[in-house]
Amino acid sequence: MSHLKSSVRRDNSDRVERRARELRAEAAALVDPLRRALPVVQIERPKQIADLAQDVFRGAMVVRLLAQRDIYSDTVPVQSVRDEHQRLAGAITAYTTGARNYLNGPSLEVS
Repeated sequence: MSHLKSSVRRDNSDRVERRARELRAEAAALVDPLRRALPVVQIERPKQIADLAQDVFRGAMVVRLLAQRDIYSDTVPVQSVRDEHQRLAGAITAYTTGARNYLNGPSLEVS
């Protein structure tokens, strides 16, 4: 009975690890549209929006590199990945707010 439980746990663990690798690989591939869009934003300008877009791309690349590194190694601390993801989320917010304000003027949010 103990052997069966151990085998089931190992199978579940293997499945979870396999799925985690798949998800990390998918996440890493999601940077490609940003790579293609960045030059367009940089050409179109204004510079401050292009700089914000660059920050988003840079953050996405860091998260991608951490994800790829984690596929092959368990040396990437989870908190490090969380911190970089949080920085990326902040960069995305700054970019989208800046771009929206540039294109449409300040939003008319009521407090």
